[in-house]
Amino acid sequence: MAWKLAQSSRIPTLYCAPGNAGIESLATCVPVKADDIAGLKAFVQSEKIDLTVVGPEAPLALGIVDEFRRSKLKIFGPTKGAARIEASKVFSKEIMASEDSHGDGAKLRSNRSSVDLCCVT
Repeated sequence: MAWKLAQSSRIPTLYCAPGNAGIESLATCVPVKADDIAGLKAFVQSEKIDLTVVGPEAPLALGIVDEFRRSKLKIFGPTKGAARIEASKVFSKEIMASEDSHGDGAKLRSNRSSVDLCCVT
């Protein structure tokens, strides 16, 4: 995600929290954990970040989108309620089983890997 965002000429500065060695050539890595919602919010406010794009499941499940929206901060990602389908495999299976019209039981397979939170200013 950071690689693609870094390609945009419309993004003067890309921050990634917490970032990693593979991202540091593309963005400024910020030492704030992805699940530290208060820390991320404080960073975004202090740096006047224009848009936050969330990759990993943990901050979404903790409600980062809901919290940022309450504070009038622009953020891209699902709300805590919507993120539940990814964060809770049991919940996901229950949803899919209830929608299973073939009677074979829904099976959840996930090939998704985690991505760092990207803050764009």
